[in-house]
Amino acid sequence: MEDYLFWQHLRDLGGLQNSWWYTAAALPALIIGGVTLVMMLVSVRRLERKMMVFLLLLLACLPLVLIGPSAYVSFRPREAVGLVGMSWPLDQSQFPRPTAQALSQYLSVLTSMGIVGAVIGVLCTLGSLTMTASVVNVPVVSTAARQITQVMKDSTRRLRRQTTPAPTAQMDSASCPYGRLEVLNGAHLGNQFAIRPGDTLGRKECDMVITDSVTSRQHARFDTNDQGQTTVADQQSANGLFVQRVDATGTTQKHDLGSMGGQPFPLRSGDVVTLGDPDHPEDGEYAVKLRFEQTFR
Repeated sequence: MEDYLFWQHLRDLGGLQNSWWYTAAALPALIIGGVTLVMMLVSVRRLERKMMVFLLLLLACLPLVLIGPSAYVSFRPREAVGLVGMSWPLDQSQFPRPTAQALSQYLSVLTSMGIVGAVIGVLCTLGSLTMTASVVNVPVVSTAARQITQVMKDSTRRLRRQTTPAPTAQMDSASCPYGRLEVLNGAHLGNQFAIRPGDTLGRKECDMVITDSVTSRQHARFDTNDQGQTTVADQQSANGLFVQRVDATGTTQKHDLGSMGGQPFPLRSGDVVTLGDPDHPEDGEYAVKLRFEQTFR
């Protein structure tokens, strides 16, 4: 029996209502599953939490797992029939109604699994686009993905502002002989940090904690040089570390510390240390700015 007669027999005698999945949709769905996995692999490259990377990759593999069985039936129906203990019919006389109905039930289950896998694949692909847009400067990102990213970031920022302690009181020079940082925007607006040599700044487990989404776990390190100047260095942050400085002509110069390979950058009073690129076309408004003020020992 030819393949097209096999599917026609399943529709006529077995009552298979979703044969379209096997004849037209299984291959595109399998491609979606593959694209989902590739997109997720690209998106999680710069994530620091290994458990999150594992869970996201596990989720991205799910579409292929769900779509795979029905795709196999679509590509190799003769071998698939043998896997359920039946032989390929040579003609319609060897394909009675009970057999067709039993096969149709199997195939309906596989179709449902495949459709669920395709839906998960589409959702995972959109999620991958939003993550890619937040960490990589991708010029072409769908409008829907950008809107999802915007809503997620706005919600996270509002939640963190609600749970962040009130700004600290003004520090005097005696309590911060190496200078201080004042947060100018973001979830910790108004907070101040006294700088000590060796202090680190990041999202968690640091001397100075900034929980905004643009911040890496270990984002920056402060120290002093031989001239006694307070310095800052990038700690291989995901979104970069920048210093904005106004020169004698009133022009603001932006220094990219990420391109300096971790070398310390001497700070001047009035410099603005920025977590994330303030000129990024999409995420610039979420870059956290901290003004450095030099105090004298």
